[in-house]
Amino acid sequence: MTCKYVWSITGCNRWNARMERLLRGKYENYQEMPPIGGYARIFFARTYPKVGIPWWKFVICGTGMITVGALAYKGSQRYCR
Repeated sequence: MTCKYVWSITGCNRWNARMERLLRGKYENYQEMPPIGGYARIFFARTYPKVGIPWWKFVICGTGMITVGALAYKGSQRYCR
């Protein structure tokens, strides 16, 4: 199993593509896609006022994503020595 393969499964490449597709589908009027850092800002700015999702859901989801990301990173480190 190569490093590249592990990274493509656990890492950001597929995630970024998925987020981009999701955002493109949601905001078709967007001509330019923002950088990765801007995704969260758009998500909060566009989704939060309209949908009114409780803040604790964001906290739980954020924590879960960070945990999964950390585990994926650790896994990639283990396989990529």
